[in-house]
Amino acid sequence: MSAPLDGPSAPLKKSNPTLIVLAVIGGLAATCCIGMAVLIAVLGPVFRLARAGEQSARCVGNLRRIGSAISLYAADNDERLPNADQWMDQVERFGGGTRQFQCPAVRSFDRGGYGYAFNKALSGKSKSEIDPKTQLVFDSSLLLRNANSGAESMPVPGRHIRGRLRVDHAVLEDGSSFAVTK
Repeated sequence: MSAPLDGPSAPLKKSNPTLIVLAVIGGLAATCCIGMAVLIAVLGPVFRLARAGEQSARCVGNLRRIGSAISLYAADNDERLPNADQWMDQVERFGGGTRQFQCPAVRSFDRGGYGYAFNKALSGKSKSEIDPKTQLVFDSSLLLRNANSGAESMPVPGRHIRGRLRVDHAVLEDGSSFAVTK
């Protein structure tokens, strides 16, 4: 037999495993959130550059398709280029539809922004009258359908990012494309 203890005996405290589990999960969640924030901060600029490069490539593709559509239009119209005031309307049936006339870097698609202009100096001219290295269609700050102007309407700084440069794109009468650095 055991002897009784002197004084009142204190009841044993039971630990609450739910609180411990919640504290551990909370600590892991906080660590995850901090890790994700750091990851987003580091990779954000990389993703923005990749998106800008993709938009630039799509813009060049659009301009090449537009140049081809204009060549097809000219072939059907005694080698004459479209009228500058209606160039999109006249060549759209020879290309891939309205979307090709919308520069991917222009953020106003839902408001009808296009972003390309036809060289107004070439309006209705015969292809034989034009230097093949003449800019035919190019990035433009004019966002309206059938925009036409000279190269002065090209956005400054350029609309697209190529490496560390801001550039605009253009397609020449001969079908080649190039980037214009401003």
